[in-house]
Amino acid sequence: MTADSTIPTVLLPALLDRIIHATPNPVIAADLQGKVLVFNHAAEKLLGYEAGWVCERMDVRELYMEPDEAHGILGAIRKSSEGVAEDLNIRLRCRNGGPIPIRLSASMIHNPEGEEIATVGVFVDRREEVALQGRLESTAAQLIESEHRAQTAGESRRWAAELNQPLTAALGLLELLSLADTPPANWSARLRRITEQLERMSSLVRALDDALPTQPAGYETATRRFGLEPD
Repeated sequence: MTADSTIPTVLLPALLDRIIHATPNPVIAADLQGKVLVFNHAAEKLLGYEAGWVCERMDVRELYMEPDEAHGILGAIRKSSEGVAEDLNIRLRCRNGGPIPIRLSASMIHNPEGEEIATVGVFVDRREEVALQGRLESTAAQLIESEHRAQTAGESRRWAAELNQPLTAALGLLELLSLADTPPANWSARLRRITEQLERMSSLVRALDDALPTQPAGYETATRRFGLEPD
């Protein structure tokens, strides 16, 4: 066919029909009353309905998970300066009643007098995209939780080391005092050092309580558990 060749008008409807049914993307057209006019092979395959049954018996609103979606799409088309609504993320209802997420581009069809007579939509199946997004979000949540656990474990080790030092010192001094046959001359100073170490441990425990997230009602804090509340 040369550049000057033209397609006979009588063949245009058949050619348009072939193009619509050959496209890999689902195509649906409906008049403004909701009667389905076009339901191509890709739409049949995706949604599980037969085109003849849809066009004869169904209202286009029945194809949406939310019936108001049809009005929303019509409104989006009319708001557009070019009469085209693009990248609308909605959900269609397949034959078994389950939802299928899609991305829709829709436009208005006018008659020769310029009157609105129908809408046509071409859409893309988003199930793989939504599933991938869900897996990515789940993985991200697991990474955040793993990082949180690692951080908590690191903080716990640091606090354990901080608490161990004064506790070890206090226990060592108590052991020395217990082994002495008679109280040493400097026992008062040693008891004071033990008290200082225990007070240091008490302050560390209270700081640990303050650093931890708020606990549910009835939770026994570390300071209360060890009897370390200040008088």
